[in-house]
Amino acid sequence: MINLHRRILLNALKLFDLLIMAFSFALATVAVHSHFDSGTLSAFLQMRIKVGNFVFFLGFLLAWHVIFSLFGLYESRRFSGRREEVFDIVKATSLGTIVLLISGLALKLVMTTPLFLAAFWGLDTGLTVLGRFALRYSLANIRLRGRNLRHMLIVGTNPRAV
Repeated sequence: MINLHRRILLNALKLFDLLIMAFSFALATVAVHSHFDSGTLSAFLQMRIKVGNFVFFLGFLLAWHVIFSLFGLYESRRFSGRREEVFDIVKATSLGTIVLLISGLALKLVMTTPLFLAAFWGLDTGLTVLGRFALRYSLANIRLRGRNLRHMLIVGTNPRAV
């Protein structure tokens, strides 16, 4: 039962990270488009999306998930400090943005401008850090109420037991 709850929460965290990435990508796209193009928002939303761009975005979602997994962001960080977690998030989002830059240059995507990349990186890093802090705060409050705890009995008085 505990493993099921843990798996559900872990999958929700993975989905949350991908949603933050997609939201940051969309918001950075809208911000850059409105900065360079004087067209209306409705004209932007009526723009057709090519199948190749959709496949590229799905591939980027997969790469984002792999990068976050490689940096250990889906492992338990209950006893690690906030600074360490923020540093790992910054490293992971920076690597993800570099992957976006390289793939954008290789595929000659017009959208991958320095302004877009800076907006995307800033939004995604900030929202991910805020989301993780909110999660830490919520889990700490749950633990204070006696939930999400494990009780152990340690027998002995040697240094390892202490």
